[in-house]
Amino acid sequence: MRVLSLSLLDVPRLERESIPLPVTRRKTTALLAYLAVTGAAHSRDELATLFWPENDQSSALANLRRDLSRLREVLGSEAVIADRLQVELNPDIGLWLDVTSFQAQMQETFGHSHPQEVACKQCQENLQHAIDLYRNDFMTGFSLADAPGFDEWQFFQREEFRRLLTDALIAIIQSHVMQGEPKQAITYARRWLAMDTLHEAAHRCLMQLYAWSGQQSAAIRQYQECRRILDEELSLKPEAETQELFEAIKARQLLPPIGGEYPVLHLRSNGFSSSTKRYGEKQDLPTSQGLVSEHPELSQTIRFCTSPDGVRLAYAVVGEGPVLVKTANWLSHLEYDWNSPVWRHWMTGLARRRTLVRYDERGCGLSDWNVEDFSLDAWVQDLETVVDTLGLERFPLLGISQGASIAITYAVRHPEKVSHLILYGGYARGRNFRASTDEHREELDVMLKLIKLGWGKEHPAFRQVFSMMFIPEGTAEQLNAFNELERISTTPEIAAQIVSGFHKINVSNLAQQVIQPTLVLHAKDELRIPFEEGRLLAALIPNARLVPLESKNHILLEDEPAWQQFLNEINTFLNE
Repeated sequence: MRVLSLSLLDVPRLERESIPLPVTRRKTTALLAYLAVTGAAHSRDELATLFWPENDQSSALANLRRDLSRLREVLGSEAVIADRLQVELNPDIGLWLDVTSFQAQMQETFGHSHPQEVACKQCQENLQHAIDLYRNDFMTGFSLADAPGFDEWQFFQREEFRRLLTDALIAIIQSHVMQGEPKQAITYARRWLAMDTLHEAAHRCLMQLYAWSGQQSAAIRQYQECRRILDEELSLKPEAETQELFEAIKARQLLPPIGGEYPVLHLRSNGFSSSTKRYGEKQDLPTSQGLVSEHPELSQTIRFCTSPDGVRLAYAVVGEGPVLVKTANWLSHLEYDWNSPVWRHWMTGLARRRTLVRYDERGCGLSDWNVEDFSLDAWVQDLETVVDTLGLERFPLLGISQGASIAITYAVRHPEKVSHLILYGGYARGRNFRASTDEHREELDVMLKLIKLGWGKEHPAFRQVFSMMFIPEGTAEQLNAFNELERISTTPEIAAQIVSGFHKINVSNLAQQVIQPTLVLHAKDELRIPFEEGRLLAALIPNARLVPLESKNHILLEDEPAWQQFLNEINTFLNE
């Protein structure tokens, strides 16, 4: 029996030997949760500012002393270790914390394994235990209106635990399917969908599971429900992939998982989205050598390497012929992009005559998310890691958006490696160096706040703001796909950190040191990076050639003339 336990994956609850302990003040509950979850010592000044931001420091510290005294009354006199400077919970009081147990079960299950590789019985038991612990979202219904810093911390904790729960649900669904038990996976798929009823991948998952379990009518009803919700909430139609699956189910052409030959579910997680061929065909499962995604014309192979500071990076290689390296750009997800109506023509177009190498930047997609350093030097180091891992000697380098600054820096530091430099939609100066008025600076602050507080919302309205800046001429399907890319590629907090790092970039001096032949392309009317920045970039780089493109999109779309011009210009430039 647990002597002392604190449950935070639901309405906060403190118990001793299963008997509830009353904590009457919300600030005391919040302080206990913060100390327990962080598991670290905090300065008194930090805690006073976090929980009583509107008080003067003397008053805030007095409030902190009172709440620490209340904690001792409830937990015991030895529960809190405090001196004049720092405060922490005593680790020897034997406090059981559900979030710690939840995280431990996830770590024991996955470790360094890919979620789709988890299929053993013990792993299933660990996942089931973790899922059972997650009764509801982190500190459900709890908030401190007068402590916005704590509310923000609570928000990011909640989003992180929701992401971990999604990982657990996806893994146990896939595990049951791999063992030929699609019916047992339905309950978990329903719970996944309940987390976000607008998430089409979850709808498709349920459709497949129903069909494989012989519940044809339920699979069709699930499609109809998906179509209804998308229409009512977003005025959108289901994606082509969802429609294709529905047609296969309706025609009874969806093959069941027999003998290990089955369609891998389209699922998403922290940097994980499995791939498919046509419904019913045999799929390539992940191996220790990497993940393989299929395309009607090309195959990409995804593998991993580790940067000097310990960040695991995912990189992809596709195509044949001379190598073309593309620096990472925001946002990306190697596998999701491969099938995206926004990005897939970029991959197939660039790889048609070459071997295309690309990677997810730190904090994004399949690369590690738990990262502290989001700086230009770190991003360049990641590019160096990928290049060195592949043993590349000399190659053209493509930089898109902020990736142009990374490409410039790498080309100057490694002139022997880069034969040609191609920069699209790029800039030398981050927005901190372009913000010339108070209004511009205020706009930067508002956009960062919007990312932090709105990015992770279940409804895509906040993300739609950014999607419209990237592809204002996109179709409903393309905008929906980009909304989803924003959602799955990283967390709100990391997205804000990455963008803040972009704002600090300034390679104006380095650009003047580029010695490689350079092609600069930029859409004339795009909203994300002003054309003037592309023109400045071309002016800074000696002998660079500027090609204006007739487009309003930061990411060129497949059916616009500018896209074909972009490919033609690159092919001509590299063949000169």
